[in-house]
Amino acid sequence: MTQVAVLDACRDTDTGYQVDVSRGNRIGRVSSEWFSRPADERYLSLSELALSLAIVGR
Repeated sequence: MTQVAVLDACRDTDTGYQVDVSRGNRIGRVSSEWFSRPADERYLSLSELALSLAIVGR
């Protein structure tokens, strides 16, 4: 069975989101795929991706 942990998604406006690097795994393939994309396809946030899709959809 899969375990699901519900975390508090509140954002501290002074420090931003906290990342616990001790959790999860590092998947090098994902990183290498991101870096191999053309510069105009590397989105650092969902906001950037949404903006790009909105511009393309015009």
